[in-house]
Amino acid sequence: MIASALLLLAVAQAGESKDGPPPAPEGRLGPFVRAYPNLRAPMDVELLPDGSLWVLESDGHRVSHFEARAGRIGSAGSFGDGAGELRFPRGLAIDTGGDLLVSDTENDRVVRFSAGGEFERVEVGLGGAVDLGLRWPEGLDARAGRLGLCDRGNRRVVVIEEGQARFLGLGGPLAAGGLLDPIDLCFLDDEGSAAVADAGLHEVVVYDAEGAERLRFGGFGHFPGQFSRPSGLDFVGGRLYVADSDNHRVQVFTPGGELLYEWGKHALAPGQGDGHLHYPGAVAMLENGLAAVVAEAFAGRVQYFGPAVGPPELYRTDPATLGADSSGHVGPVVAAAGRLVATIEPETQEVHLHDLGSRSGTPILVCRAGGFGDRPGQFRGLVDVALSADGERLLALDGRDRRLSEFQVGALGEDGPRMDRRLAAFARSIDLTGLVPDLASADALALAPDGRVLVMDAAGRRVIEVAADWGSARTLSGERVPAPRRGVDLALDKSGRLALADQGERAVLIVDADGVLVARIDDVDPGGIAFDAQGRLLVTDRVQRALRIFTPREDGGFAEAGSLGRGMGAGVAKFREPRGVALGQEGRLVVIDFGNHLLTIVEADGRLVGASGPRAYLDELVPKAGGGAGEGSGEGGQ
Repeated sequence: MIASALLLLAVAQAGESKDGPPPAPEGRLGPFVRAYPNLRAPMDVELLPDGSLWVLESDGHRVSHFEARAGRIGSAGSFGDGAGELRFPRGLAIDTGGDLLVSDTENDRVVRFSAGGEFERVEVGLGGAVDLGLRWPEGLDARAGRLGLCDRGNRRVVVIEEGQARFLGLGGPLAAGGLLDPIDLCFLDDEGSAAVADAGLHEVVVYDAEGAERLRFGGFGHFPGQFSRPSGLDFVGGRLYVADSDNHRVQVFTPGGELLYEWGKHALAPGQGDGHLHYPGAVAMLENGLAAVVAEAFAGRVQYFGPAVGPPELYRTDPATLGADSSGHVGPVVAAAGRLVATIEPETQEVHLHDLGSRSGTPILVCRAGGFGDRPGQFRGLVDVALSADGERLLALDGRDRRLSEFQVGALGEDGPRMDRRLAAFARSIDLTGLVPDLASADALALAPDGRVLVMDAAGRRVIEVAADWGSARTLSGERVPAPRRGVDLALDKSGRLALADQGERAVLIVDADGVLVARIDDVDPGGIAFDAQGRLLVTDRVQRALRIFTPREDGGFAEAGSLGRGMGAGVAKFREPRGVALGQEGRLVVIDFGNHLLTIVEADGRLVGASGPRAYLDELVPKAGGGAGEGSGEGGQ
């Protein structure tokens, strides 16, 4: 009771000192105070001295102002690329004058709004005072007249002062001071020292005021002091706060990288909050260090935390200690061939193979391949998988190392699904930069029937075609094949048509076998795409939370024919955030419901056949479908 009273008093007095903010508390943060729910992918957040906050809602294409204990009181931005418009913004900062600086990510610019939310100007980018050829700017910070921003697509950090720019992280991750995936930064002092969160290297990199690298700390892992995709930073009172996204926690360090404490425990059930975290992407502190807010785009909320009473605590968060039901985090992509389904597990960097041959229709895990590492057959940034039509070849794409790997897949058991760790055997791999030296990124792949491999270079805004023997490659995007603004998926049909899911344009582009653009589907927010046996295009729409179906017309275009996954009726699938989609056996659809951590099998009429994933999500969110959908994590016996 006394602790609760102290917490409420500290939060109420935050920001009220007449002589400036008091020193940061000697204790720790952690107790949950309140939540701001039902937000549209909150990617960043800033906490003002009066306790109010600005929240960047990426899928809402806006920045919203909330009072400390009330609802939304204002907003700025709408979808588009004009003055005052935003397209999937992903970074937010407030300068000393109170103006809002927003990374307008898909428009490749940084824009300025007044403290009241009125558009003022383009700050950096085409049409701005400084144009640096930005590509997907994200994390921002402003301090002492400097603006720092993560130019994520160019793998660098830009610091702008008095109209002049300098760069951190040039030369790639293998060069001194190089960065792989800079996603956020914060200044450490008024002289310009800065910390950068590198989500690809799972590290925090600290640079001095001259731009020289001072130290790196972290590295991939789940123990205290390690990271799994660090995504957000703030620095207050001599402490560096790191949103450790895939470890579902916030860790607190000294500027020298010494771990002080952490807070947040993994949310294991749908919507679980009250201090539980689910992929925290940003953290922001009050100036006095007495309160913090954490943005969770995955959960669609921001949580507010206050100071704790008692000594700091450290937790071990190794997924191996959590149990099968809590650690099953199916990734956003899927591939299928007959009974075989391939998914990825981002937190362990494994490919999972599932067998659809159970009587219930539930996908059963029968093999794990890969794992974190840089040896052949391992991965450090697994992003996509593909299967040959006969299911004998499994391809896996490592976006961090820009490496393509192949596994040979054996035959599934005739007597039903059984775990077989030797089912997938590593065969070969290739460094794609050896074929395409200027390859900017490797984000998605598709396997053609003749063995050619198509790779989405999203940062380079192009598609790369790798020859069947992996001996050469060429660029497809050019005069006729459109350059996607932010490509997220690829799909091929039997006639050779290629579909490109372009999240930046909110569209799907369809190109014929000759490379001519023949159709464009607008007003979709694609998470994944696939063609079915009838040539229909299947598109998962993240915002509408549905699988949308488009049929080909005689003129080469496509017309929408319906949608699935809205949960209208008993035994019908209901998606929270559908992503990857593939065609399974007997015409059934295989859909990743990323928002529910589920691999689902759906009939063409929307009826749920089966699903696998964490027990809490199955029990609460998946309707029972013939007894198959509620059978737990779905792992085959030995």
